[in-house]
Amino acid sequence: MLVVEAILSATIHPSEDPQKVKQSILNIVDPGDAPEVSLKGDMVTVKVSELTLSRIVKSAKDKNMIPMFLKLVNADTGSVHKLMFNRQAAHAGRIIMCDDPQESPLGPIYLVLNDEALKYMMRHIK
Repeated sequence: MLVVEAILSATIHPSEDPQKVKQSILNIVDPGDAPEVSLKGDMVTVKVSELTLSRIVKSAKDKNMIPMFLKLVNADTGSVHKLMFNRQAAHAGRIIMCDDPQESPLGPIYLVLNDEALKYMMRHIK
């Protein structure tokens, strides 16, 4: 059986409150998801399920971000794929993709997907 693996993560800068960074990531997570949260060193990581992936796809459709989504995933090679989200927008409860890390001044929130997670998202884009 193939497993969908998806992890949201962000670096915590010395001037940031780790709980605010964690909350920014959790604002992307679907309320019905039961994410595994890890706070180690200067990183917050959150393992998410298909519920959150579906929420991200819905947000991308609602905000006409599908072309950016496709551009980012088509630029990836290999079996690991990354999407980026604006951290400040996530803190305000909005899911906004970035195509350049500089679009999020404190650094983006990354969504790292394995092949199966990407396939899951691609099936729901259509």
